Amino acid sequence: FCCVPVDFEVVNVDSSMASEDDINNAIMAIRRNGVALKGNIETNHNLPPSYKSRNNLLRTTLDLYANVMHCQSLPGVRTRHSNIDIMIIRENTEGEYSSLEHEV
Repeated sequence: FCCVPVDFEVVNVDSSMASEDDINNAIMAIRRNGVALKGNIETNHNLPPSYKSRNNLLRTTLDLYANVMHCQSLPGVRTRHSNIDIMIIRENTEGEYSSLEHEV
């Protein structure tokens, strides 16, 4: 370990709340700190198409255009395919991930 002190600012986001105060607090914290570790935020798909999920608000407010994942095989781990080294880039702000498919 590097023995570098790290202070985490924890912001809880609850998708069941009607108020958007929680996601707005998270966005302020991300802007203030310049970095974030985000876990899963549930999206209720039973709400009307006009509803913007917490995930959507986070992506659009911070203009997080792409989700980039680097996938590599790990030495010593047996898998169906070997020697994998691929970058997956998923666009986040248009189409399916932005709720634009619900616009008329």
